[in-house]
Amino acid sequence: MDTIAKILGNGNALELLSMVEFLFQGNMQYFIDNCKDRSNKYVFNFVHDYRKYLIEQTRYASYEDFNDTYIKNRKSSLERLFQEYLTDLKLDQLKCADTLSIYSKHVLNPEIRFSRFAMDFM
Repeated sequence: MDTIAKILGNGNALELLSMVEFLFQGNMQYFIDNCKDRSNKYVFNFVHDYRKYLIEQTRYASYEDFNDTYIKNRKSSLERLFQEYLTDLKLDQLKCADTLSIYSKHVLNPEIRFSRFAMDFM
């Protein structure tokens, strides 16, 4: 974890650290190999591009697939959809339980961050 902190720099937000830990779980060496001794801008872009890649690779095949997963585990289904670690506090921001609305809206902008997405339902 010290290597990750050095790569991100001491002053970086916890949000970026949480994103790195979530996106690269089980593959942290890949992050380290690609970001060590790189600029903050490079690291941010690398993380952003990797998130986009994961969104494409893990997207739900259909609304039914999303709905079934959501019913079983709301948090993990939304984490997969957004490729973000979601705390209970973040989950509470989403004031919509209609899975069709969530899925349909997400399909229109799959790279949107969860907090921004949730604001559309306030």
